[in-house]
Amino acid sequence: MKKTLIHIHHTLWITFIFFLLLAALLISAARLATPWLEKQKPFIEKWTSALLEQPVTINQLAIHWEGFQPILQCNEVTILNDAHTEPLLHVDELDIGINLIRSMVNGHFQLGRLRLKGLFLTVQRDSKGQIIISGINTPLTSHHTHEDTGTFSKEMAEMFAGRNITLQDLTLHWYDNKSPLVIKHMDSTVSWQPLKNGGQIKLKATNALIDFGRLFRAPVYLNTLNADLNWQQAADGWHIKAKQIVLSNADARINTQFDLRLPADNSSPYLNLLAGYQIFSAQHVNDYLPLTVLSPELVQWLNNAVLRFADIQGTLVINGNLKEFPFEKNNGVFIVDSQIKDGDLAYWPKWPLLKHFSGELVFAGSGMKLLSQSGQVFASQVKQLTATIPLLKKGALSVLQINGQLTGDLTDAVRFL
Repeated sequence: MKKTLIHIHHTLWITFIFFLLLAALLISAARLATPWLEKQKPFIEKWTSALLEQPVTINQLAIHWEGFQPILQCNEVTILNDAHTEPLLHVDELDIGINLIRSMVNGHFQLGRLRLKGLFLTVQRDSKGQIIISGINTPLTSHHTHEDTGTFSKEMAEMFAGRNITLQDLTLHWYDNKSPLVIKHMDSTVSWQPLKNGGQIKLKATNALIDFGRLFRAPVYLNTLNADLNWQQAADGWHIKAKQIVLSNADARINTQFDLRLPADNSSPYLNLLAGYQIFSAQHVNDYLPLTVLSPELVQWLNNAVLRFADIQGTLVINGNLKEFPFEKNNGVFIVDSQIKDGDLAYWPKWPLLKHFSGELVFAGSGMKLLSQSGQVFASQVKQLTATIPLLKKGALSVLQINGQLTGDLTDAVRFL
């Protein structure tokens, strides 16, 4: 028995050493073949074109090694239309790693590291409700036949599914019902997985400049953007669900989740959103007011009223058909509930400032309510102050109603009146 175990152990060691030497020989041969491989640009273009089912050109090709992994460095990669006349997709730099060990074990190519730099993507929802990506003209689902996969073949999908892809200096244009969203200069790591009638994507990004069109006064810069999204297509349209999205920069941090339904007939989307936020400074708060969401009167009031604060934390809730926003007929929910610490408010023109205010500021529907736990008007202390504007709407009379107590000198009360 002992001799048998020794023989098995010896055999396993010989087998292991044999395969180790074989792998070393193959890798050494691949390294020696590197200069030859760098001259095979036409073959690689042809192979890539067959894989993508679309013409592909590569301006420059080089190969270097990272450990046991060869990296194909491709510069100026372009995917063309069938007529070779129009570029569908362009990448400044594309690095493709080949995992030789896994490739030998599995008997076919296994990708390693993937990096794309200078990628420009256009994403749009067409009249049939399909979401189309430039150069990857396929519905974003895994439930389709080979005939309707467009330029993104089943083999290509399997190669990239579940794999981390590094994107540097990404530019993304999103069009939906003529509403543009532009993301520029974003560096990110993306992992996506096709699911039945849909898919899932996980994103970790930095240094993103996002232009929301007319929604905000200026593009928004984000230090970090992390997202976990999935989407599914049904007969009535698309269902997009965000398990978590975290956005942050020097001014604020937002943590949100939502369900968004995009009807197949291109009618108004339905949104159910819950977000928590923290705002660190009043210096740029006006840059984050959604101009196309809030009424002009409310935007003007916020521009003039919020002078300073130490910290704001709050919750945003939207639930309803977006064409009915802000749900003045009680056919949806819109609430912005903010807890303000040590703020100064100019709540109404020619009225005295409310200083060192700590309390709650609530926007619900088209109305506003201010609940003060502490504050100061002139030299007097404010207790249990309530200020309301029942209706902030274009063309309507905005009436400010104030109830509260002042503790201080009678002179301040006279000045207040």
